[in-house]
Amino acid sequence: MRLEMENIIIRVLIEEEISEIYQKYFLKDFPPEEQKPLELILQRCREKTYICYGLFENTTLVAYAFFACGKNHNSILMDYLAVCANQRSKGYGGTFLKKLTCQMPNNYDGILFEVESGLTAKSEKELENCKRRMSFYLKNGLHLTKISVSLYGVDLVVMYLQIKKDRTQEKLYEDLENIYQYLYTKEQREEKVRIRFNSEIQLAEELKNLY
Repeated sequence: MRLEMENIIIRVLIEEEISEIYQKYFLKDFPPEEQKPLELILQRCREKTYICYGLFENTTLVAYAFFACGKNHNSILMDYLAVCANQRSKGYGGTFLKKLTCQMPNNYDGILFEVESGLTAKSEKELENCKRRMSFYLKNGLHLTKISVSLYGVDLVVMYLQIKKDRTQEKLYEDLENIYQYLYTKEQREEKVRIRFNSEIQLAEELKNLY
């Protein structure tokens, strides 16, 4: 399917739209254990530490993305990304990422993504899903960083999509730490959140048997 790119835009969602998307799509698109409460999302939007975007073809919502951000506004973290159920397999996911790099406000250098690597996959199906997701991101311009995180026992690798300029690994680490200060409470960060630096060799060794 060929998308008419001039008819596709991204824009910031207002509170009424976020609430509608949350009830109509979000609750079905993400597992209950991964869902943030709607009021928390809206509160963080008001505090300028969270921002929600919609991808529209003409006036029809086809995908949405929720982002967490820190106060330094160097990088922004993809918290949720989903294509609406009736619009999947049409290329909107990749289109959304491309639009973000050219239409997102240029006060952000780039976007951080937390991606399941598959290293702790509990089944072949889960591993295949991880491989497919990783392949999708790599194909759409993301690259692996040297950073990995453990969130509530789930191991993730951090990927980066450049918008304005590239950042050093050390700066990306600082950006993520800054975002986590607003995304998680002090108790959550101490007990459930771990960030670590990996050497390129170490990360390659961990992933080479999967990809």
